[in-house]
Amino acid sequence: MRDEDLQGLPFVGAVGKLLETLLGEIGLFAPDGRRVMTVRCKTDVETARLDYDRFKELYFENPQFGFRLLHLIVARLQRDNARAAVAT
Repeated sequence: MRDEDLQGLPFVGAVGKLLETLLGEIGLFAPDGRRVMTVRCKTDVETARLDYDRFKELYFENPQFGFRLLHLIVARLQRDNARAAVAT
């Protein structure tokens, strides 16, 4: 997805596929709060928004939430590194 985004090209995913994951979670840990990707939808979607203050509350109140989130981030970084290695 990143290459398409950098080139200004659309990334086309599976139509009608339910996205059951977080988006923008790395931005919650980044010093500048920036996300690393952009998502655009062709149709209306339902989303939930979690601001930084609420995120911090959840992170410290619920260790399972924090652990699961870190697990998700590491898995995504490993996946992206593997994809980059294959592309080079």
